Amino acid sequence: MAPTPNRLATAQTGGHTSAATAAAENTVGVSAVRDLFGTLQNEGASKGILVTTSGYGQASYEFAQNKPIELIDGANLLYLLSEHAGIEAKITPPDDWKDPTADTRLD
Repeated sequence: MAPTPNRLATAQTGGHTSAATAAAENTVGVSAVRDLFGTLQNEGASKGILVTTSGYGQASYEFAQNKPIELIDGANLLYLLSEHAGIEAKITPPDDWKDPTADTRLD
């Protein structure tokens, strides 16, 4: 069974950081980044972090540019787990994996 999108947004007091996760079998589109940015604005958070086991499309990176949003893709997640938690993990795509489709541009 393919993973379904899983988004969790929280705001912490003090540092006010909103975090979201997006488990996806394809590229995470710009809509997830926009959703996180809306949460940042609604919660008064100073930074947002979006983590996925997959990757992000170009429009996602363009939208996040010059905003207090950090996008962590699968490769960076594996690095962080190894470097900071000593966990050697791997991400295995589902059997029905398809190459990501192009993300829409913001033009």
